[in-house]
Amino acid sequence: MKNYKSKLISMLLILSVMLSSFAVGCASGGGEEETEASSITPAGNEETETEEETVNLYADLAEKDYGNADFRILNTDDFVQYITAEEQTGEVVNDAVFDANATVEDLANINITSVLVSDPNPFFKQCVESGDDAFEIAMDHDCNSAKRQMAGNYMLNLEDLPYINWDAPWWPEFTTNALKFRDQIYMYSNYSTYLGNWFTRVMMCNYGMLKQLNMDDPYQLVYENKWTVDKLISMTSDTFIDTDGNGQGTYEDFYGFAFTSSFYCWLEAWNIEVFQKNEAEGTIEINVEDELLVNTIEKIFNWFHDSK
Repeated sequence: MKNYKSKLISMLLILSVMLSSFAVGCASGGGEEETEASSITPAGNEETETEEETVNLYADLAEKDYGNADFRILNTDDFVQYITAEEQTGEVVNDAVFDANATVEDLANINITSVLVSDPNPFFKQCVESGDDAFEIAMDHDCNSAKRQMAGNYMLNLEDLPYINWDAPWWPEFTTNALKFRDQIYMYSNYSTYLGNWFTRVMMCNYGMLKQLNMDDPYQLVYENKWTVDKLISMTSDTFIDTDGNGQGTYEDFYGFAFTSSFYCWLEAWNIEVFQKNEAEGTIEINVEDELLVNTIEKIFNWFHDSK
């Protein structure tokens, strides 16, 4: 197990280099002249960029040549497209991923490959317990990783690894802080994959029905900074048309608002934190007394149960 951990630490050092290159590769459009350094300009100050603002994003990384070794990412058929691309196809996103990976491969002299399995969880556990050197990093669902790999003590504390600069632009500050506790972080989320952007949720409106019901244009409300949860509720809570005429709410009727799944990702949209850290006590607590959380739950409950 000790030898396996040492090997994994070495491979995770590649990850540090890899992540830096993903950031630069995407930002520069894959141009070779910008692979050594990239410009960071403060927001709102685009026209006053100076040489002092140009930094070398690789300054904290060790120079490594891994002799054309394979860098293997444990993944599934459903998610492999978000982090690797086999070849250039002319499709913008696919080619951006391909170019970013190519930049990384040239920088560290590695080959980025995928290890595809139907379920990463049992495979991950099996490899660690047996000491099987089958992959370098794994891409999996955050809850699955926390409940199984992290809780089962199958992961290394990334805070113990050198060359990881959490202040670098490819580490989202909010996500890193949320996943870190007691100076320990076992899972990470960053810009080595565009999965987070791909899974952005959207809301669509029926323009024909909006006009028929003489309602405001939601897009115009957005432009005027007036599109709020309260406005959504006021437009939809009592909007109902008994299309099939049976006097009951059925699948065939028209509703002011409908969705196909759970209210996934709405808490993030409302900036609600369900958990809070108590650093003094060294605990994590449910944010049950948070005023925003309580008010939002009451608002959504009333929307669902005290309307048509």
